[in-house]
Amino acid sequence: MKILDNSSDCCGCSACAQKCPQHCISMERNTEGFLYPVIDNEQCINCKICQKVCPILIQRKNISPICVFAYQHENEDILMTSSSGGAFYYFANEILNKGGFVTGASFDNDWNLHHKIVDNLKDLERLRRSKYLQSDINNTFQKVKKLLDEDKIVLFTGTPCQIGGLHSFLKMKKYPNLYTIDIICHGVPSQKVFQSYLTEISIMQTMNIASNPLKCIFRIIKNRKKEIVDINFRAKENKCLWRLYSLKLCFKEYKTSPSCVCNDWAHDIFNKGFLDNLYLRQSCHNCHFRNQSSGSDITIGDFWGIEKILSSKDNNKGISAIIVNTQKGKELSSAMPRIVESDYNTVQQGNMSLISSPKAHPMRNFFFQNYQKKGMIFTTLACIQPSYTAMIIRKIFKFTTRV
Repeated sequence: MKILDNSSDCCGCSACAQKCPQHCISMERNTEGFLYPVIDNEQCINCKICQKVCPILIQRKNISPICVFAYQHENEDILMTSSSGGAFYYFANEILNKGGFVTGASFDNDWNLHHKIVDNLKDLERLRRSKYLQSDINNTFQKVKKLLDEDKIVLFTGTPCQIGGLHSFLKMKKYPNLYTIDIICHGVPSQKVFQSYLTEISIMQTMNIASNPLKCIFRIIKNRKKEIVDINFRAKENKCLWRLYSLKLCFKEYKTSPSCVCNDWAHDIFNKGFLDNLYLRQSCHNCHFRNQSSGSDITIGDFWGIEKILSSKDNNKGISAIIVNTQKGKELSSAMPRIVESDYNTVQQGNMSLISSPKAHPMRNFFFQNYQKKGMIFTTLACIQPSYTAMIIRKIFKFTTRV
């Protein structure tokens, strides 16, 4: 039994696995680190329910947005701890104030990304801030359906394909108590690649701070690396403000407060590979959910280009683009303060991901064939920036591998 003729079209939403009446579909990571459905053919009864709920196989309509506007949260603390203008926090807070539930992406203790359901502001903190990875949905669709059937209000947030997967799982049923928000999505990198990045950067951080060279070598031999205590993909502090896509990693110190490393997109290896489309999921290069076709009530993202229409409000602290797609979305955003009304074409000019899929990097296959053997950082450099520096890093990683 095959769900899709071309498995590379699969977006990994897990609707098929959660809907299977025989429980014979499991989501397993392939060699690239992305989740794909694996069917136990001995248990399969060929009911084809998996195909009926697959969002790739369901014909979708492009939605014409009702309205578009710019938003920036009025609370400075919330704004500066948000990835963009604080739109997610605003909508989530609205739902929680109604006694509802909010679903979004949250890191676990090992920095793997999963979807999680929360019902209070304290737990909401784990869902805030952008995470440029594909989260594991697991059985979240089933939990959301149970809450909806109990007449609970639910806000589900995620990538466009995850929104499409939820609607397919619910058989396109219109629940009045369900609100959905998707993000303007460039594409999703591999969690496996990100874990490799974290391991290597942690070892390098250990090397950088070791005052004693012998102690440094000992830590490498023992594979001792510094423990990461916080990750922020869009840090806003000091010189690392909104436009710089700054990835901040904080490491545990034994006698002092955590030490942190913060690099903008041009100087951080993971972000460079991500934005150069080096290790995105294959389906991202032919996304079926562009052009407002996911079925979301609202789409949120960065309002790139805001300085061209309202320079007085451009303080480089983050401004969100709010694209309202449905009447429910209009109701949810009705009391939301607007910096300026805009239109879809204006937002699209700064966010081409709304209408077009990213082109795969020509070295994508080379990267996945080599990064586990040669190291994620070196292989990324070799793919996107072949240089004398890359040669030096390669020799360093060969040395550490031998040791």
